[in-house]
Amino acid sequence: MGERIFDTSVVPAQAQLEYWADHVCKAFTNLQIRKASHDIEGFTGKLAQRDFGPISIASALAQESEVQLTRREISEATEEVLLLHLQYKGRSTLYHNGADTILSAGDIEICDCTQPYRLNLFSNHRALHEMLVVRIPLALLSSRIPNVHVLAGAFVSAKSDLGNLLSRFIVNVWEGRHGIKDEAAMQLGKQIVDLVMLAFNNDAIKEIPESSIRTGHLIRMKRFIDAHLSDASLAPATVAAAACISPRYAHQLFATEEGTISGYIMACRLLRCEEMLAAPQYSNLTISEIAHMWGFKDASHFGHVFRRKHGMSPSAFRNPRP
Repeated sequence: MGERIFDTSVVPAQAQLEYWADHVCKAFTNLQIRKASHDIEGFTGKLAQRDFGPISIASALAQESEVQLTRREISEATEEVLLLHLQYKGRSTLYHNGADTILSAGDIEICDCTQPYRLNLFSNHRALHEMLVVRIPLALLSSRIPNVHVLAGAFVSAKSDLGNLLSRFIVNVWEGRHGIKDEAAMQLGKQIVDLVMLAFNNDAIKEIPESSIRTGHLIRMKRFIDAHLSDASLAPATVAAAACISPRYAHQLFATEEGTISGYIMACRLLRCEEMLAAPQYSNLTISEIAHMWGFKDASHFGHVFRRKHGMSPSAFRNPRP
């Protein structure tokens, strides 16, 4: 595959930031980009990207700016990816998975694009900032790490042996890309993935307990569900967005804990209805009113799922025979 190059100098100043943001999103994933200063007209940025088998490496050369991934972009993403950020020129601060990290030349940090992050880019002495970004499909690593999401925010310093090895290898591959044929590029891409596993599958992963990340996401989702049970439009995608993770990851979490998101929502709604049907203080409310109060769109559907669980109708449950 050939190299793809995008340069903001080809469009008028007033369109440069939008042009830059559009091509950055196409190269990596949906992101928000803001200029650090509005004193200068236009936006200076140049992006070069090449595929190396299933992964890609890109050089993002740009003026000082802020890059942000929010829950909105996460919910709109069509593919789950990891972005490995290698500081090449300048410095940056990255807020991801609850921690702030300062990146200097050669440092590497992984962003899990199923979770929000904010990246602030700073240049040196008015020079442009440059970051090498390795885009890795999440599925490529999921078979090798049971919960690949533990890599969110994982950091290796250029001063560490493995960090230095990985950093130099990526830089050398990128700088020598013009002499690399497609077949060799495929093999180099696989080697980069192996080195990422080697560098991050040691201390970086052990610092972030898998169970605590999974539990935290589940708690956030369940709290959101409990607070929005009365909303008939409550759906798995909405729940995932509220927890700032992708729908696919949200479904994976519930598959190990509660079955499905929809099933958990239904169980919670049924429980609330059961409590009200059994409570004398709500005897003035009809069964339909109680069902609608907890998000059921119609009484017949409520009656069907209630009977499936209890083996009796809601009215029989409410007025048991002596």
